Amino acid sequence: MFERACKGPRTSVLPDFFVGAHAAALEASLITRDVARFKTNFPGLSLISP
Repeated sequence: MFERACKGPRTSVLPDFFVGAHAAALEASLITRDVARFKTNFPGLSLISP
């Protein structure tokens, strides 16, 4: 597992990717607290940040 600087290992990369891909395929909005990850992988996805 790769460790990010000062934040520890990523543990949910693959499940997050599937959720993002599903939302993108449905052209749906996605509610997330990790906007940066989804903006990087799915630039056209509509994101809602609480």
